[in-house]
Amino acid sequence: MKIYKVIAIGITAFILSRVMTVRPAYALEKKQLTVEIKNDIVISPGRTELIVDKGKSATSYFTVTSRLGETRDFEIAIEDFEGAKGRSGGVNFLGKEKGRYSLKDWIAVDPADRSFSLKNGEVAKIPLNISVPDSAQPGGYYAAVFARIKPKQSELIETKEGEVGGQVKIVTQAASLILLRVPGPVIEKGTLNNFKTTNKIYFGAPIRFTYDFRNDGTVYLAPKVTIDLYNMLGSRVEGLTGGLSFVLPDSSRNDEINWNKPWLLGRYRADIKAVFGAGDEQIQTASTTFYVLNAKMAGLLLGVLVFFYIIFHSVLSKFEIRKKRR
Repeated sequence: MKIYKVIAIGITAFILSRVMTVRPAYALEKKQLTVEIKNDIVISPGRTELIVDKGKSATSYFTVTSRLGETRDFEIAIEDFEGAKGRSGGVNFLGKEKGRYSLKDWIAVDPADRSFSLKNGEVAKIPLNISVPDSAQPGGYYAAVFARIKPKQSELIETKEGEVGGQVKIVTQAASLILLRVPGPVIEKGTLNNFKTTNKIYFGAPIRFTYDFRNDGTVYLAPKVTIDLYNMLGSRVEGLTGGLSFVLPDSSRNDEINWNKPWLLGRYRADIKAVFGAGDEQIQTASTTFYVLNAKMAGLLLGVLVFFYIIFHSVLSKFEIRKKRR
């Protein structure tokens, strides 16, 4: 009986050891690609947009591709971010600080996936488990997932002979932005500002239009923009499209749209329309005017006028000569 007990205990221990070492269903995966060495890393997608109800979970993935030309160690870090202040737009990463619309504590990465190594051309696919608490309020929440290269010993700055300091010469990293929305009543409020051309008078293309969009709501907005262009006769000559991928709450972003049509001349009016919000229900509009003094176009028109004047004058002269002969 003792032998059977020993065997049973051994089998049980083996099974438990296997169970304890099993990786989660969603675990880091690697594959090898042929890539050109560019001394950088690529993270994809650059932005992920999710809608998750409170009390629910979702799984998202991102990939890290090494183009460093050698095997390097990586680590994963998660930070909140917020909209940059001022017209320039962009985002500010907050490091260890929590943002007003903090998401980082809801994102989990398996500890075994937080550190890994990649050869040149190797791609790591990493899962993120996002759990929205029951207490979450409707609105937008934002975080960035960083893939950072761990510095080698030779890349650290020596403070004293034989000692290594904590300051790194070069920090190489890439980030994937996560914009999560919890459904429910939210405030969607945006304003289109400062629509204008960079010059009032142009001497040819391109014509550069700029505008700002401010978000004073509680969730990020992605305004779609159209610009309709009219000549001095009031006829629509062309339409341009553009927009911003996202504008975070309490921030502004600016944008530029170029018109590269040749052979422009005269006064033009540009009407801009920004559409945003759920169902594209909200609209903001503005207008501006500008002038194009195109030397080539003016020269061509002058040449045409001179040509017709010469033809007209020649015909008129012949008519008068014939009239006198009579």
